[in-house]
Amino acid sequence: MRTRRSVRRHSAWQLIATVFIAAITAPASSQSNDYPSRSITFIVPYGPAGSTDPVARQFVSQLEKVLGVDINIENKPGGSGTLGFGIVMRAKPDGYTIGLGTNSILAYQPLVNPALTFKTPDDYQPIVKLGETPVVLVVRADSPWKTFDEFMAHVRANPGKVRAAVSGKRTVPDLLAREFKLNAG
Repeated sequence: MRTRRSVRRHSAWQLIATVFIAAITAPASSQSNDYPSRSITFIVPYGPAGSTDPVARQFVSQLEKVLGVDINIENKPGGSGTLGFGIVMRAKPDGYTIGLGTNSILAYQPLVNPALTFKTPDDYQPIVKLGETPVVLVVRADSPWKTFDEFMAHVRANPGKVRAAVSGKRTVPDLLAREFKLNAG
C-alpha cells in the first residue's frame, strides 16, 4: 500500500513522462560546435504552478548546468496547450526556442483542432521522453468514500452535484473526466 507521500513522489516522476521536449532544431550535422552560444527560451504551454511548470523548472535547472547557458522559462497557457506549443512551432529552427509537449497537445489536439499548424510527429522533433503520468482519482482522507464503488454510488445518487477539475478542455484529463461522467450515468 502506498502512502500519500510515495504517491506524490511517484506521480511527480510519472508526470515527467507525459512531457516531451519538442524542439524545432536544425539537424545536428548543421549545428555549429558553439551551440548554444546564447540563452535559450523554454516554453511551458500551461500556466505557472500547474503540473507541468515544476517539472519544466526542475528539468531546465539541470539542463542549464549541462549546456552552460541561461534558459528562460516562459509560461504561455491557452488553447489546452496549443498556443504555447504553437510558439515553439513558429520559432526559427535553430534550437534557441524549445518547449514542452504533452500527449494532450501532440496526440489529441491534432485530431480535434483542424486549425493547428502541427498535425503529425513529422512537424516537430521530440528530443527526449522524460516520463509517464498516471491520472489519479483522489478524495479527501476524511471523506465518506473509502472505495471507488462507494464513490460511484454517491455520484450516481447525486447527479450534477459532484465536480471535477481538469487542466484544460480537450486534454487527456478532460477526456477521462468525460468518460467517467458517461460511465457514472
